[in-house]
Amino acid sequence: MPQLITRAFAESGDKTLPPDNDNAGFVSFIQGYTADYEINLASGNVNAKAVERPIQNALFNLATDNLLWYQTHGFMQWFAAASYQVNDIVVDNSGSTFSPAWKVYRCRKANPTSRPITVPSTAVDPDWAEVPLPSVARSLIPFQVGRDYITPLMPSAAIIPNGTNLNLINYKCFMICPTPSVATTIINRPNPAGGATKDFTLEVAAWSFTESGTTLTRIIQRLVTSDGYVFVRSATGSAFTAWVQEASASDVQQGTYHWATCVGTANAATLTPTLGPVAFKPGMIIRYLAGFDNTGDYYITIGSQANKLVLGRDMLKLPPKAIRGSQIVELIYDGLNWILLSAIGGQYSVPTAIADNAAPTFKQLKDVDAKILGFDKIYPVGSIYLAANANNPATLFGGTWSKLPDAMVLRTTAAGQNPLVTGGQDAVTLNMNYIPQHGHAIIATTSNNSDQGQVVTVSVLAAKTYNTTVNGAHLHGFSGVTGNGGYHNHGAYTDVQGQHSHQYAGDDNLPAIWGIAQYNLARYDADSDSDNWAKAYWTAPAGAHQHGVVVNAAGDHQHAFSGTTSTDNGHLHQFTLDAHVHSFTIQAHNHTINGGTQNAGMPAGSITPVPTLPAFVAIVAWRRTA
Repeated sequence: MPQLITRAFAESGDKTLPPDNDNAGFVSFIQGYTADYEINLASGNVNAKAVERPIQNALFNLATDNLLWYQTHGFMQWFAAASYQVNDIVVDNSGSTFSPAWKVYRCRKANPTSRPITVPSTAVDPDWAEVPLPSVARSLIPFQVGRDYITPLMPSAAIIPNGTNLNLINYKCFMICPTPSVATTIINRPNPAGGATKDFTLEVAAWSFTESGTTLTRIIQRLVTSDGYVFVRSATGSAFTAWVQEASASDVQQGTYHWATCVGTANAATLTPTLGPVAFKPGMIIRYLAGFDNTGDYYITIGSQANKLVLGRDMLKLPPKAIRGSQIVELIYDGLNWILLSAIGGQYSVPTAIADNAAPTFKQLKDVDAKILGFDKIYPVGSIYLAANANNPATLFGGTWSKLPDAMVLRTTAAGQNPLVTGGQDAVTLNMNYIPQHGHAIIATTSNNSDQGQVVTVSVLAAKTYNTTVNGAHLHGFSGVTGNGGYHNHGAYTDVQGQHSHQYAGDDNLPAIWGIAQYNLARYDADSDSDNWAKAYWTAPAGAHQHGVVVNAAGDHQHAFSGTTSTDNGHLHQFTLDAHVHSFTIQAHNHTINGGTQNAGMPAGSITPVPTLPAFVAIVAWRRTA
């Protein structure tokens, strides 16, 4: 048996019904949920849509509210916007909002223009015709009047006397209990729904039949009170079942057939159903007004079931205060146990729906909803929403949003700083305001190591050959004196000349072999004796020849020389320094250094600003303003 709906889904939650149609791809009654809702929200697709909680609440509320109406009324309530057709069935309230009186009507014309309860009872061709409930309709069926014509048991014309035991009326008849005072004396009568005893009629049918070789007698009693309540019971032989009340329209609307009175203590209650004892069936619901808060395990006694432990929907014992005094309690029977379905103001554990086909209870949904952070909790006014697209978050969450300025980096507030203050820049040109004070000049003085001079020796450990640089054509001057050479001669030769003769002077008596005697007016004193003056002579010509000259030894002597070399082309000179040592003395002294570094950096017109922007990922930021 399906579980009954006790209240509409999200009856106190926020609800927004979708429009009939929507051209932007959002949910509507005509299109339902579009394919946009299947797009992954994390994909960045601007058409992706999230399921809207208020719309889901409204749709479930609408469905469960209508089912609850069908469950309690059997037919839908009339409403003006419907296009009713012939034989459509509705209910309409002929009473007030706080004291309704529902009646059933059948549509007699297509597209009626009037409301059912406004149709006059005297109308000749009305739009609507009232249809009595089956229980009322049966009570209007005419029965035979007077005593049973087959078994005339009561000569008082079928009037039930005081103190009659209805279990003894086991024959076919129609009888009347004429007054409420007589009805109070009747034995085995049913308890009236409203608690007040009313006069009634009693219809009895009885017959016998044979089945499988056994003859049986069947009896059915039907009792109708003067205020419209109908009770039925049956018997096979002489054992009657309990009375079963057929609910009226007001009983269905008020749930009278679920009510019971309650007496007892905090942890033990005795319940008496308003409609009398009934057989216990799975799905049976009992409602009552509790007298006390429970303080521990809770038991009930109802009919033949005594001290039955009441369990929570998690099939565990109830905690203290799961049931509160002077509050409505609703129990359901599952065939073995009574289970707490709801308790206004009470506290009890709720089972978790973990099976694939298990639907959560209303309490579970409320508990989940209380734990789920709603839009206003996730993004209260003043919150920042970051996204990788430019879609206004109002289309996703509602509310009013303002886009933060472009090309800005988020930064937390400093002490005493107001939110949303802007500042900073992507790059800055350095000037002296950004550079700490400093200098580059160099001023230093060496220390005086000693008051006395210090001899420094530089040694050249080995001979080394050097080359001069190459110069252009040039000559070299030279001079000097040779060293003493001891006793020696000098020999030399003239250069070779062509054929020539030599002039010489001699005495007049020189032999002819010296040459041809020629007279020359020049007179020579050839032997320097100032005595015999000679004449000049010439030697006979000879071929090309040179002359050797020998200087007689002159003792130990030296020669001075000087001159200039001839001019030569560009050339270098090579010389070798032998290993040697230089020594010099450095006196005690100081060194003073004055100077500064050179200028560095770019000219004023070519300076590149220094970037101050850190590595980043560009996003779009919004602030909720309402």
